[in-house]
Amino acid sequence: MKYFLDLCFPVSFNGVGKYTATSKARVDIINLMQHFSFKYIPLKRNFQGKFLGSLELLIKCRLLQFRIKKSDVTFVQYPMMNIKVFFHCYKALGKGRTIALVHDLQSYRVYRQYKERNKEIKILNAFSCLIVHTNSMREQLINDGVKTPMIVLEVFDYLLPLDMNCFHSGQEIVFAGALAKSVYLKEMDNMILKSVYNLYSAFKPETKNPSLIYKGKFSPDDISTIQGGWGLIWDGDSIETCTGQFGEYLRLISPHKCSLYIAAKLKVIVWEESAMAPFVIKYNIGITIKSVSEIDEKLSKLSIDEISIMDKNVSELSEKLRKGTFFCDAFSKALQIV
Repeated sequence: MKYFLDLCFPVSFNGVGKYTATSKARVDIINLMQHFSFKYIPLKRNFQGKFLGSLELLIKCRLLQFRIKKSDVTFVQYPMMNIKVFFHCYKALGKGRTIALVHDLQSYRVYRQYKERNKEIKILNAFSCLIVHTNSMREQLINDGVKTPMIVLEVFDYLLPLDMNCFHSGQEIVFAGALAKSVYLKEMDNMILKSVYNLYSAFKPETKNPSLIYKGKFSPDDISTIQGGWGLIWDGDSIETCTGQFGEYLRLISPHKCSLYIAAKLKVIVWEESAMAPFVIKYNIGITIKSVSEIDEKLSKLSIDEISIMDKNVSELSEKLRKGTFFCDAFSKALQIV
């Protein structure tokens, strides 16, 4: 048998993330898995409280060991739950042939989680195959002791109708996300900016710079209200480099924000030391930068032909992401391994 195990929450849990893309990546995978002959098994969490909710999931995962056989193939979206809880039941899922798509590495996203990292490595080694974000993530996990074969996804797909488009406007730069944690925006607020930055977030940031324009929020499934020509991926405490725990995490991950920009046919601006820099260069869909202060100069030096080629490339890549090409290719390779 082939099983797709998925963690589900009651409707009362949802709605909080209506204007965030937190869940869209997982929902897109659920939709894409319909192309494969896997039996969908939802693990429903009915208790919202931390203790009862964790206990409920722990029991349900434990019970799966009586259902899953060594010859079965099981697919999960990782992490399914908190590392501390998952550590007590991961062996039940590792009994058969298992494929895990890594969405997040909790012990790498947070500084100095060394004990939790050891647990996470053990969990990852229980799977038969991992689908990871980037080559950088793969190399880091190998260095830290992961022995499980890994397939590199490159970028997350972003399912959208092919005829849905946003308003493309020249050199305007889109920044979408949790602006409350974007400390560097305070520095940008005091800069002289030639480019216009259209900010999208559930909460309006406190900015006075006329070049930083708050545009409101949008549903992850409807990009039609987005306006811009470029999408910025930057995180951390400074405009000079991506520092702090959020900035360092960019060295490993393929942010879902990048997928949003590409799906919206926006050219991409990324930190040159991020894991997505080689991807942007490979597909020629944008520019890499050392610091935010470089953006105006780098954009001004691009020729009309260079911009035209980038627009063509990102348009072609957008179609692939909207169809789910990257996950389907990676998953097909993973099936060959297990």
